[in-house]
Amino acid sequence: MAMVILCLMGIFTPTNNAVILTADTHHHTLARCRLPDGFILKWRHSVEKQYWQEVYELDKDILVLTKTYIQTFGAGVPSTGKTISAPEGYVGQLINQSTPQISWIVSTNMQGEILSDTQTLSLYKIVPEYSQIHISPEQVNFWQFYHIPSCLKQQRE
Repeated sequence: MAMVILCLMGIFTPTNNAVILTADTHHHTLARCRLPDGFILKWRHSVEKQYWQEVYELDKDILVLTKTYIQTFGAGVPSTGKTISAPEGYVGQLINQSTPQISWIVSTNMQGEILSDTQTLSLYKIVPEYSQIHISPEQVNFWQFYHIPSCLKQQRE
């Protein structure tokens, strides 16, 4: 009996940090799902109409913006980071800035996407226009970790 209790405690006791995406829409499959520990936010800048990419990594209980890739430099573009290699057509900067969470408004105009090593989640195609997306680390137990659906497996075209 003691072994069963210990096993159940292990299943329900917070043990892992996970990156959780929540959408401010109750009628959508992405209302709450799990992202990989490393992901990229990609969008089209509203003025310059060029793509920006921000690379994030989970570090314990915080998100770290490790680097950015931008197609052009202009007003509002940070220029304090060290220049790094970047994908073709982009300029890369090393950033290493921590943030507890990300709030992002997604629309068809900005074409917001989340990229992983192997998949793309085109949020702008699947959430209502101007939906607010929240991305933050959460401490989850073993049960939650495997039962919160993966955001990237829910892509709908």
